[in-house]
Amino acid sequence: VSGLSPGDRYEFRVIARNAVGTVSPPSQSSGYIMTRDESIAPTIEFGAEHFEGLSVKAGENIRLKVIIKGRPVPQVTWFKDGKEIDKKTMVDIDITTVIGSSSLFIRDADRDHRGIYSVEAKNSSGTKKADINVRVHDTPGAPAGPLRFTSITGEKATLWWNPPDNDGCAAITHYMIEKRETSRITWALVNDKCEACSFNATKLIKGNEYQFRVSAVNKFGVGRPLESENMVAQVQFTVPEAPGTPDSTHVTGDSITLAWTRPRSDGGNEIRHYILERREKKSLRWVKVSSKRPITETRYRVTGLTEGNEYEFHVMAENDAGVGPSSSTSRLIKCREPTSAPSAPTVVKVTDTTKTSVSLEWTQPVFDGGMEIIGYIIEMCK
Repeated sequence: VSGLSPGDRYEFRVIARNAVGTVSPPSQSSGYIMTRDESIAPTIEFGAEHFEGLSVKAGENIRLKVIIKGRPVPQVTWFKDGKEIDKKTMVDIDITTVIGSSSLFIRDADRDHRGIYSVEAKNSSGTKKADINVRVHDTPGAPAGPLRFTSITGEKATLWWNPPDNDGCAAITHYMIEKRETSRITWALVNDKCEACSFNATKLIKGNEYQFRVSAVNKFGVGRPLESENMVAQVQFTVPEAPGTPDSTHVTGDSITLAWTRPRSDGGNEIRHYILERREKKSLRWVKVSSKRPITETRYRVTGLTEGNEYEFHVMAENDAGVGPSSSTSRLIKCREPTSAPSAPTVVKVTDTTKTSVSLEWTQPVFDGGMEIIGYIIEMCK
């Protein structure tokens, strides 16, 4: 029955009529019925063939069709990896939506088309969303960059990279490394079975400029390469800056313990050790402090000194590029048994209490008076 006014109440009954025009008594009334649209929340259904997702080979087409029901007719939106598909920017994806269904089509799919595709249906009665995982079997994408270099010398360099973000839906089996001198066009194969995400390139020519590229490989073939910036085969770091001025922390009749601070810059390479030199008062000659082992800490006890003599010191840091400049010269330090009292302990604090006791903790004195601290005196007042 059409032509009714929306929102009005109607009552219906039915009368039968035969071929000669005789009519029957009317049926019972239907009761009052109000004319209004019936609202049904959306439903979404992918075909049974997509129950476990969709897998295609590179170069094949992707076709997704979904049955959509609901009243009023739902509005349909497609997403890829959580981002709405924009026909203006994703021109290779064609979406067709009609009453009752919606379809997505991609011609000649490649690795970039893999992902989670979602379809959302929305009307006044609710919203429904469904996902499908699309796998495209292809060669890998380029390794994740940038391609970094460490430990560069005139003969070798170590390359570092990260696995590709897109593995082509197959495990990465290994990487292929190539190089070229920037003065040449052709690439030369360096290694075609590298299983790690790093490689130590050797046999470089000192001073030459190189470019490297790395490609990931899976069972479908070799992927796109990641190219490096140009790199010159030479030491890329400098000597360290000067350490801080050494100063004494403990003095005896035949030894002086010195401490200093690290250089502000290590020159881009780890500091291997320090070189400590001494000079007696009124002498012009610096003498290297002998040590059984390299000085790797910023503290050292110099022994074998003469009691009563005065000494001054300076220190230098060394890395793989060489020895850096010396620190400023220390003050003159007289070699003698200590006579000064230690400085006061600091930062006294309570760590525990009971009815009859208190536990205390403090930091040791900054200056020990030139001799080892052998004990403490604790005083209290009420």
